[in-house]
Amino acid sequence: MSWDGDLPGHHRFYSTDPVGNRIEFLEPIAVGPEAEARRPAADHT
Repeated sequence: MSWDGDLPGHHRFYSTDPVGNRIEFLEPIAVGPEAEARRPAADHT
C-alpha cells in the first residue's frame, strides 16, 4: 500500500499486484481542524 498525496483535497492510497493491476481508494478531505486529525500516518517505506 502506498499513499499518494498528488490529488489536492483528497486522501488517496493505492495498492498494486504482481501483474500490474492497481486499485485506488479515494476520500474527500473534510473541511476544518478535525480533517488533519483523521488522516492516517504516511507510509515511510
